[in-house]
Formats: sequence, structure tokens, C-alpha cells
Amino acid sequence: MNTIQSNLVKIALIATLIFTVSCKKTEENATVETERKEITPEKNISSENILKNYFNLKDALVKDDKDKATIHSEYLSNSLNDFNNSISIENKQDGLKEVLSKAIKNAILISKKDIKTQREYFKELSENITDMIAITGTEQPLYEQHCPMYNGGTNWLSNSKEIRNPYYGSQMLKCGIVQREIK
Repeated sequence: MNTIQSNLVKIALIATLIFTVSCKKTEENATVETERKEITPEKNISSENILKNYFNLKDALVKDDKDKATIHSEYLSNSLNDFNNSISIENKQDGLKEVLSKAIKNAILISKKDIKTQREYFKELSENITDMIAITGTEQPLYEQHCPMYNGGTNWLSNSKEIRNPYYGSQMLKCGIVQREIK
């Protein structure tokens, strides 16, 4: 009987030790996550606004609506500028300023072009926004989608798994695949 009690005590001690160690790691992880969020809350809020404007631009291109694409590219350019100006120098992350600068340029160029050229610049803009999200992160799930037919293969971001191709619009509305989910 003493052997059984001794073994039970040992098992209880081991279980307590394992539980304590695993809880400590969880607390450490929670601390790291909290610290990360404390450093970048303004960026995440602003990046969400940029994504909203990006998706509105994408939807206008899906609908073959040059005028709405022009308006939404101007909104996007403004939100990119606001985002760039709101980040303090000590919080700027490597490469973010360069990515934002390229995105602003492409958004401005989209606002001044015909729909065919808007789509060409949207390709570059999509690369810029994807790079920005890789640096800043996002609160919402995103889907990187791919059209194999446009310009040798082209990606864009979507907030839905449903394919709506901004490069061909009504001509090939559902041409594409979801390449990956970004969380």
C-alpha cells in the first residue's frame, strides 16, 4: 500500500510540475503578444482602413467601373499617406516606409488612368499592400488570390474566399484560385 501511495504522490508532483511549467510558458507567450500589440495598435487600425479602401478599389475593378476605381484609388492614396504620417520615427519598421511610398505612387497613378492601365498598376499596388501586411499584420483574415492568365500570373488580396477577378472583371469574373489565407 505504501508503494502505491508513494507512486501516487510522485505522479501528483510530476503532474503539478508539468502544469506549472506549461502555464508559465502560456503566460510568457501572452506577455509577448500583449507587448507586440502595445507597440503597433495605431498601425493595425490604420492598416485596416487601408485594406477597406483597397477592397473598395478592387471591387470597382471587378465591376469594370473606371470612375469608382478612380475615386477609391484617391481614398486609398489618402489613407496610405495618413498611415505613413501617423507612424512615429521610432516605431517605423524596416522597409515599411519604402513599401508605403511605392503604394502611394501606384494608387495615385491608378486615379489618373483608363481601366486597362488601372489594372496594370493595381497589380503593383497589390504587391505593395501584401508587403505592408507582412510587416504590420492584420486583424482580419485575408486571402491571397491568383489569376494565372493576367500578365503571366498575378496576385491580389481579398477579404473573401470567393474569387472575383479585378484584372478581367466581367470578362473572366471567376478566373483564379485562393493561394493562401493570411491571418
